[in-house]
Amino acid sequence: MKILFDVTAVQPSQGKFHGASEYAKSLFERLMLNKKNETIECVYNPDEWLDPVFEDLMKVNSIVLLKAHTPADIEKIISTGGYSKFYSALPYRYHSNVFGCHSVFTVHGLRDLEMPSDSYEWKYSSGLINLIKIMIKRILPRYYKRIQLKRLSSLVMPKNKNVRIITVSEHSKYSLLSFIPELKPSDITVLYPPEKVVYSEAVNDNETAGKFGIEPNHYYLIISANRWVKNSYRAIKAFDLLYSSQKDFKCKTVIVGSGKKRLPRIRLKNKHMFVFTPYLSDSELDFMYKNARALVYPTLNEGFGYPPVEAMRHGTPVLCSSIASTSEVCSNSAIYFNPFSIEEIINRLLMFDSEHVLREKYSFLSLQRYREVSHKQSDDLDRLCDIILEKD
Repeated sequence: MKILFDVTAVQPSQGKFHGASEYAKSLFERLMLNKKNETIECVYNPDEWLDPVFEDLMKVNSIVLLKAHTPADIEKIISTGGYSKFYSALPYRYHSNVFGCHSVFTVHGLRDLEMPSDSYEWKYSSGLINLIKIMIKRILPRYYKRIQLKRLSSLVMPKNKNVRIITVSEHSKYSLLSFIPELKPSDITVLYPPEKVVYSEAVNDNETAGKFGIEPNHYYLIISANRWVKNSYRAIKAFDLLYSSQKDFKCKTVIVGSGKKRLPRIRLKNKHMFVFTPYLSDSELDFMYKNARALVYPTLNEGFGYPPVEAMRHGTPVLCSSIASTSEVCSNSAIYFNPFSIEEIINRLLMFDSEHVLREKYSFLSLQRYREVSHKQSDDLDRLCDIILEKD
């Protein structure tokens, strides 16, 4: 059997890391361990950044790497390459009925339908083109959602018998079923995404703490700050208000992924209490998770949500949004809040920071939940490999 693996899923156009990228890397590595006589080739876009870790994995396994600048190029490669299977972890730009081979696609989430925009989205935007896109979504929301639904339907409609749809949570599965009622529950397989692998060497804790000017267990962590859907603006605003009103609230806030322009745009009254960083290496981010008093994750939409699980791996408590998939993934092991309410975020932060017993409780629960999720992630990863290799 000859399989084509879509590497463009690990080539994000904005930033260098995202959930689908980590998903595809972990899956590819497990496929290399599980395959026997199957031939696996990869297709990538030479115009985009390619993670050197992924590139090394392909070299070590002597994988043929094909170039494709556009989806049309990939379609041509499939039609002429004699493939029996095509896999993509980020398939939204494809129309699978044009492919001549069986396809397996992972649909992570339905953000463009569930949460296409937000009133604060403009605070994360730079450039006229991005602002115009935001305006179109805000002024013509029904038109925008209709276009997105049409694209998604062309990918997953059950009439396309050569496609198998995988999704990463029960939330995403039933979101698909609600937006596309022609689908049946049996058309969709739910498999948790694989656990993120930290490839880089561990950092020196003391040196890293000194580099960022922080003390272990004396800072709160917010990540992916330059992405509006992660909702960092409201959380940062909540912290700033707390610093002004509660003199005993003295833990700093580390904001990861804010970028050179420090998006989102926000005026702070207590700048000295915030540490802004660009996206970090795997090992530096792991240090941040491990040593934070808590991860604050105010996401507005999530297909699965890696960050809470990554924090829970270290027994770090999680305060997070109560919507989308977060309650499914975190279960009873996180403190939830309404992500649209700055006042409620303040409420939960003040409660958590004031109660030592509460912090101990959620540290224990988070580690317990991590072990449950991690076990399922490993089992589900093997099952996905079996599906791709036609063992399931």
